[in-house]
Amino acid sequence: MTISFEKFIKIFSFNILLILFMILLIELFFGYWFDKDNFGPYMREHRMKNQRIIYKNVNEEIQYFYRRNYYGFRGEDISPSKIQAVIFGGSVIDERYKPEQYTITGFLNKRLKENNFDISFINGGIEGQSSAGMVSNFKIWLNKLKEFSPKYIIFYVGINDSRINENIVLSNEHDGHLLRNEKKAVFLDNIRSRSILLDSLRKLKFKFLPKKGFVKYNGKVTRDYMDNYNFITYENAKKNMI
Repeated sequence: MTISFEKFIKIFSFNILLILFMILLIELFFGYWFDKDNFGPYMREHRMKNQRIIYKNVNEEIQYFYRRNYYGFRGEDISPSKIQAVIFGGSVIDERYKPEQYTITGFLNKRLKENNFDISFINGGIEGQSSAGMVSNFKIWLNKLKEFSPKYIIFYVGINDSRINENIVLSNEHDGHLLRNEKKAVFLDNIRSRSILLDSLRKLKFKFLPKKGFVKYNGKVTRDYMDNYNFITYENAKKNMI
């Protein structure tokens, strides 16, 4: 028995509409469309990142994963309610191109453990952020985290603040790219964040499919810092200490 082309189109169209209707119901009942604490278009660049990186210095070469978890912090997933201490800053704190054990946060936590302090700082650094961006963090990021109430917060500021002026602060150009400027990107990021299906797919990708390829970093200070700042190496700083 054969089915006419016209009947096939009707059956096909009916099934497509049925699937779309089911998706709509799932999104309405389980999505985040009306959740006031949803990130919306914000924090897209700083959540669920899983990048393979090669770090190399004169002594060793390390392959590791730079991870930003579901809630936007560097490292493995952790419930906001369990965060006792957090440190914020720009790239100097984020330290994307260094293994965790060689970051400021890593050294700090190591020292705390060695001195029998039962506390660990979580890395909330974001590349490019100034103090203005850290203020924005509370409005569009941290205040949306349920039961987030750390006992200790460290703000590491200075380098990025030295490069901004009042006009840049007012335009939020130095907030660490918390919101992409393009209208199309804002619209799409808002949908991706609020859709339960798209959010779930991104979780699976974050967990099982790290970004392909490697980012390589040789541990050296970039020419930009050397040219624009009176840079002092760690070794010279130790020699000049009083």
